[in-house]
Amino acid sequence: MTSLPSCISTIINAKCPELNSPLLAKTVTSTILAEHERPKDKPYSHILTANTKFGANVLPGVGVVLNTPPVMDVMEICSEDTCVQPMYAGNVLAQMQSMDDTKKI
Repeated sequence: MTSLPSCISTIINAKCPELNSPLLAKTVTSTILAEHERPKDKPYSHILTANTKFGANVLPGVGVVLNTPPVMDVMEICSEDTCVQPMYAGNVLAQMQSMDDTKKI
């Protein structure tokens, strides 16, 4: 197993309560929100999911509850709060900066 970068402090692993039950976006969203609300010394700065349909189903639900929009289709992460996203059907790449306390990518 490869080691994690030092900037990653926590990985949340969502599991279904029933064996052989499909992992649904709702289950993962509930797990992320429960972990986000749990008291801790330092709140999470970023919530990341895979750039898949599953991730696209999870992030909007998290964003609605936290009252911040998700950042979708990230092609490059430039810094802690800046990334590159495609625009106009991928014909233009735009650098975008998020001012949210918790970034959802």
